[in-house]
Parts: sequence; C-alpha cells; structure tokens
Amino acid sequence: MKTIDRRKSWDMTASRNNAGTAALTLYLCATAVAFLHGSQASAAWIDITPAAGQVILQINYAGTPTVMFTVPAALLGNGTAIAGTPALEFELSIRRTGVIIGTPLTATMTATAPAALFSGANQIPITAISWTSAAIAGAPGGTTLIPNGSFVAGPQTIVGITTPFIFGTTVYAGGALTFYFDNNTIYPQGTYGPATVNYTASRNP
Repeated sequence: MKTIDRRKSWDMTASRNNAGTAALTLYLCATAVAFLHGSQASAAWIDITPAAGQVILQINYAGTPTVMFTVPAALLGNGTAIAGTPALEFELSIRRTGVIIGTPLTATMTATAPAALFSGANQIPITAISWTSAAIAGAPGGTTLIPNGSFVAGPQTIVGITTPFIFGTTVYAGGALTFYFDNNTIYPQGTYGPATVNYTASRNP
C-alpha cells in the first residue's frame, strides 16, 4: 500500500476549571484544505507511481478548525454525550487514470491516534471521543457515506472505496462528521493534551 497524504491531523486539548458551568472543555483542531466540490476547490489530485490512479483527502474548513466540547458542571460524568462544534466535512476521492488489467484501485482513509490525552499522571482515553456521519449536501452522486465510529489507540481504517475498471472513473467517500465526548467519567481537574490524530490517505495498488 502506498501512503500519499498525511496532511490531516488533530490537536486535542481538554481542560477543566473550578467555576461556572463549563466544568470540562475539550478542543480538537485540524489542518484543513478546501472541499473538493465546494466553492474553494483548490486542492490538486495527487499522482502515484505507477500512474494508474490519483487520490484526494480533504476537509472543508478554512484555516485550522477547532471542534469544542463543553460539559456543564451539572452533567459532568453522567454519561450524557457532549457534541462538539462545528461538524467537519471529509472527502476521500480516487480517480482511475490508467489501466492495470484485472486490478481495481482502492483508496483508504486511516486515522492514527494516541492512547490518551494526558494531564500529568491523569488521562482521558482516546476511546472517549467518537463521531457520527451525515450525508453532505451537494456531494457527488454515489458517494459512500463515512461510517460512524470512535477512536482507538493506534491506526484504524475510517473508510475505503474502490474504482471499477473503467478508465477515467472517479469514486467518492464523504461525510459531515460530528464528534462526541462520551462523558462517562469524572476526570481530575487539569488541562489534558494536546494530542494528535493523523489522517492518512493511501491507495492500493
């Protein structure tokens, strides 16, 4: 498998204060590029050798998006999942540009996460962060919806797509992802993180 794009990453920070209703706050930040079919579609196809296909992995947010979770003191640790804002749109695309007889092309989006967010000896496990996925308005026809999921320590496959054998065919996967903090545990006060989750696009063959 040939890795081609490691530009997508999250910086995650969690903090807790002593006063007010914001008892626990988590932040997720990501490097972003223009969305493929959005008004600022500026990213280029990335070629792989041999030149049988091209792949794009994109996030539709200008600058560095920050997803924030705020847990009111009254809900702290009670199991009420806390949605982060904003939702982020991801798109993985693969386009056949050459012919490999008898071999379809597959693109895979992978996330590699640390085990936890740390504050000294205290930690919030990465498994406390999950996401749901919704279809994106204006997405190309036939787009595969990125499935719901949650982070694990280490690499995990988020979605995969495969081209047919027809020259020039483009296949898409995408979704508007809303991230959640599970809020099942009361964590000690402190600032947790930052941690980084790297998103990688790869193509096989």
